[in-house]
Amino acid sequence: MQQRLLALVTVLVPGLAYAQPTDAPPVDPATSDVVAEPPAPEAPPVDTQPAPEPAPPAADGHAISAKYDKGLTFETADGEYELKLGIRSQFRLEAARPDVAGTEFATRFSVPRLRLQLEGHAYGEANGYKVEFDMANKGFALLKDFFIDHAFAKDLHLRAGQWKRPFNRQEMVSDFGSEFLERSLANEFAGAGRDLGVAVHNNYEKSPEGLEWAVGVFNAASEKASIKTACLPGATPTDPLICTSGTPSNVPADFGPAIVVHAGWNHGGIKGYSEGDLEGGPLRYAVGLSYRMNPRDFDKDANDDLNIEHAVALDAMVKVEGLGISGAVILKKDGQADAEVGFYGQAGYMVVPKKILGALRFAQVPEDDEQRFEILGGVDYFLHGHNFKLMADGGVIHTTGADTSDLQLRAQLQAVL
Repeated sequence: MQQRLLALVTVLVPGLAYAQPTDAPPVDPATSDVVAEPPAPEAPPVDTQPAPEPAPPAADGHAISAKYDKGLTFETADGEYELKLGIRSQFRLEAARPDVAGTEFATRFSVPRLRLQLEGHAYGEANGYKVEFDMANKGFALLKDFFIDHAFAKDLHLRAGQWKRPFNRQEMVSDFGSEFLERSLANEFAGAGRDLGVAVHNNYEKSPEGLEWAVGVFNAASEKASIKTACLPGATPTDPLICTSGTPSNVPADFGPAIVVHAGWNHGGIKGYSEGDLEGGPLRYAVGLSYRMNPRDFDKDANDDLNIEHAVALDAMVKVEGLGISGAVILKKDGQADAEVGFYGQAGYMVVPKKILGALRFAQVPEDDEQRFEILGGVDYFLHGHNFKLMADGGVIHTTGADTSDLQLRAQLQAVL
């Protein structure tokens, strides 16, 4: 048994020794038949820059952008539709005292105007529109403007709706673009204002260089609605009248119609429907002549004479180096009555360019057999042009005959948002 174990050990020990790894001798490249493997290639450097963002898809014609330009403006990418929303406001403190012994100043706050304005174009830039509501109007909401204006060409527009009749420059100046808190007595005498109608024009409200013109036909009414009341006698002479009232309306049962023709001339790039020379610069001027005729459906008076109204307004505006002068003469002939004449003139100067303006106004209009005069002075402080300004004016309203001079003082904050 021992002999067999000894023989097995003798065989296994040399085999285990032969199986152990040994360091291989160095290989001579010149004499070796073994081909060495090439070293592994280095990994390329990693780019740490972020990948560029993909370009946004091209906007189609229905994409809408928004911006602020004297109001919040929405516009489609193709420019076919635009809507501008604006709020125009006036907050006022006023005090007035009639020229009567023992009276005191009556003082009050008011919001004479709070306008919501929507304007722009639809179906292309040739189709303009405007809608304007007065949400204050001293407590009575009112539609001021609504019209659609189509441009057949640069100098040929057709407008239909309700807006200011193109008669008398001061009326066409915006309530928010004037030097004084209210228009002159002569403007009320002229009988200007808004009305429903149609007109052809050459974009006269933008004061085109050279000729401006407009021809329109209107209801001969106004934007203000009235309530018509009809009364019937009672069954017996002692019974009271029985009266019924209709709904408010500014649409007449039958129109005149009123015909308005306006022509003017502009020079130097003047803003002819904005008072005060905020822009400054060399001489600029605008003159206008307007005619209004209301045939009143060819009604006749008690003497069987036609009761036709005629009115003519000659107006002008001059601006030069901060000085602005404007005025008008209005002639009216109502039926067979004698012709009446009213006028106004005012001047404003930028005491501090683009900041402070001082202004004076004088107006005269007939009142029955007497004359009524207006003498006012005013100061405007412009925070951001006409869009944001403080205003104050004061003066007297004098009536001859009665020889009274009513006093008025007013201050106002105006903001266009």
